[in-house]
Amino acid sequence: MIDQERVAVLHEAAMQLAERGLLERDSFRARDWFRSALEKERAAAGLLMEARDEEPTRSVLFRSAATLALDCNDYVEAERLIEQGLAGAPPAEIAGELKDLRRRARSKRRAAGEARSAEPGRKLRTA
Repeated sequence: MIDQERVAVLHEAAMQLAERGLLERDSFRARDWFRSALEKERAAAGLLMEARDEEPTRSVLFRSAATLALDCNDYVEAERLIEQGLAGAPPAEIAGELKDLRRRARSKRRAAGEARSAEPGRKLRTA
């Protein structure tokens, strides 16, 4: 059984941490706030990992966690979270947003020179 209250508490904590990151003037401290937010949002999404009947909440949480991973410049984690979001049954609009986010993550990863991917069926590797 899914603990909806726990999901909500984790998500709210993540959003508060992300807001602090947005308000932070020091980029290193901002990234720490975003990293903390990512941990909470990833945990919230993880509670709904197998809950295909919890759409669109499930895919929205994965989209949010992936966005936070991008804010942390963790492109591989962003791609992994996007794929998990797409593995459910997201509504078409959210699926489209996840796919757009995946393109952004891949583009940023390539620009950063990372030769890793979180595509299904591929093992992560480093250059």
